[in-house]
Formats: sequence, structure tokens, C-alpha cells
Amino acid sequence: MPKVRTWALATLFALLSLIGTQAHAAPSSPVAAVSHAHAQTADETAQQDQKTAKSKLVAGGVALVLLLLVVWGRSLRKPKKKKEEPKK
Repeated sequence: MPKVRTWALATLFALLSLIGTQAHAAPSSPVAAVSHAHAQTADETAQQDQKTAKSKLVAGGVALVLLLLVVWGRSLRKPKKKKEEPKK
């Protein structure tokens, strides 16, 4: 049961790290976007969104790998710990 719980938490953590906060942000009005002196074109915005999405995927992948290393290391230590426990 602990393995199922660990994998469920790892999956949940990975999914949450991939979800962007931009998806939940309120869209700005077009008037405010045009009024800026440095208004961006749709292509520049799309490129920035792609860069952001790629960086979030990389960060989520790194977090998942690190979490898997921790889980794997704990599973390796568990049998050693049981052997070292003194019998009563």
C-alpha cells in the first residue's frame, strides 16, 4: 500500500508542477495591451509561451526524476534497515 501511495503522490506532484499559473490568470483587456509602448505581436507572444511551456516541462521532468531517485533510494535502504534492527 505504501508504494501505491508513493506513486500516486509522485504522479500528483508531477502533474501539479506541469500545470501553469498562466492558464488561471484573468485575460487582460485588448485596450490595455495596445496602450503599452512595447506592444508585442502574436508571434512574439506565442514564442514566449512556447519557451515558458518548455521550461515548465523541463522543471517538471527534473522534479520527477529527483522524486524517483528518492523513492528508489528509500526502497534500497528499507531491507538494510530491517537487517540492522536488533531482535527482541
